[in-house]
Amino acid sequence: MRPKSPLQFDATRTFDDFSQMIQELPPAAIIVVDFPAQATGFLLEAAAHFNLVEFFERINVRPTLLVFAADDPTAQESAADTIEFFEDAANYLRIENPARFKSNEFAGIAINAWLEERSTPTIRIPAVTAATMNAWQNLERQLERFVHLDEAKDSEALHDLSRMELDHFRNRFLVQFEDWADWICRTLTSSRTG
Repeated sequence: MRPKSPLQFDATRTFDDFSQMIQELPPAAIIVVDFPAQATGFLLEAAAHFNLVEFFERINVRPTLLVFAADDPTAQESAADTIEFFEDAANYLRIENPARFKSNEFAGIAINAWLEERSTPTIRIPAVTAATMNAWQNLERQLERFVHLDEAKDSEALHDLSRMELDHFRNRFLVQFEDWADWICRTLTSSRTG
């Protein structure tokens, strides 16, 4: 039987599962990590248990952590705990999602000031209309499986306007990562030589 893909692996159940995930990470100079707010406590406890900061330094890996700019206190606490643990041992990308970021509250908290001091790049998730999202979810229900973005934007089951909207979303979203790729690589290089 073929092992599960790391993309489908739940590493938040036990320290053994977390250890397995870390050991199965592909060799890469940069690892992008998204801590779901509800799992942050466990993930940081496991990271401390395995001394992940030192481990990453030893294997010459510098994580890039996603910090979601959100009004939600749980997401803000998750971001604060993550930054407190990793501090300057990681790169950060601030993610702004219009569905979760409806006020200027995040701009006024200490986490944001800390990110600003480090010239943290911001990735803005383009808005997608409810009609397009509903059509995509309906497609998944019809097919009885997950449908990734590229498949959805090319599906004849979606209206042309929805497909065009998803294509625009994909292009605007991904180009931001391309815009910041050089910054991440420079930060990684300077951290190794500094």
